[in-house]
Amino acid sequence: MSVKHDLSNSYYHATANSSFRQPKLDADVQADVCVIGAGLTGLNTAIELRKKGLSVVVLEANTVAFGGSGRMVVSVLWVIVLV
Repeated sequence: MSVKHDLSNSYYHATANSSFRQPKLDADVQADVCVIGAGLTGLNTAIELRKKGLSVVVLEANTVAFGGSGRMVVSVLWVIVLV
């Protein structure tokens, strides 16, 4: 069963800084590590690698926290309601 989530109603998207935009990757980029996904895990990984002195590029197909990270608050609320 596939569930489609309306992320426009999530807490993250309601409170996110909408003026923060990153450019599309349209050229070659050199980095020690490429992190795929700008959710909680991906961004935390990038931060920790930078602290260790590595150069890091984060690639995200949509927006920061678009996937599971953006739905986490909504999922927790559904669990509270259902219990």
